[in-house]
Amino acid sequence: MRLKTFKKGVHPKEFKADSASKPIERMPVPAEVIIPLQQHIGAPCTSVVSKGQTVKTGQVIGQSGGFVSSTVHATISGTIKTIEPLAHPAGPNVLSVVIAGDGKDEWFVNGTTQKSWEDLTRDEINNLILSGGVVGLGGAAFPTHVKLNPPKNKSIDTLIINGCECEPYLTADHRMMVEFPDQIVLGIRIMLRPSAFDAPLSESKPTNRMRSPAWPGRLPNIQTSPSNPLRSNTPRGRKRC
Repeated sequence: MRLKTFKKGVHPKEFKADSASKPIERMPVPAEVIIPLQQHIGAPCTSVVSKGQTVKTGQVIGQSGGFVSSTVHATISGTIKTIEPLAHPAGPNVLSVVIAGDGKDEWFVNGTTQKSWEDLTRDEINNLILSGGVVGLGGAAFPTHVKLNPPKNKSIDTLIINGCECEPYLTADHRMMVEFPDQIVLGIRIMLRPSAFDAPLSESKPTNRMRSPAWPGRLPNIQTSPSNPLRSNTPRGRKRC
């Protein structure tokens, strides 16, 4: 079968065999972490912790600084060692929180009453996405709550779940779809509430079908389009080969 693709682009060797079949592993808790308060496109976060303060894993350490912004959390439990501008992959130094770990990996509990996501309004879901620090995993790390909050005169009619990994070596999305299909489907259902979308699933590999023989059964009241495998193709933009 000839796979669909787009014009031009490049098709480098994939080199995915070494990791595509290997399960995701949990890394050991580091002794120290440096957490930049600018991990997304838009306004940087404002620090809500201070030097010497004890924090737990998952605790908010950076509050969003605007509409196009997100929330940053502690990734380990321990003590705030310093808060200062440090080197950042984007270029200029960025205000960062350095945490000296205690080795316990104790998680923060906010103590709020938990409700089922099905009982939440669209605004409540968006606020949870904002406070959870959910952003896109592309280069821009665009805040997800902004994508789900279009202008009043606009609406979202289509949701595309992008699991394509056209770049060589990368198999992270592939492994997530193989190992955590139920969690992905739950995330889709949460994003769709309270509207119904046409939610196509585009696949670059047959094994990326999330081991799910019945998508309509997993996504009730949602119309899904037929799965059409696509040919892996890397666009030629600023990342020229």
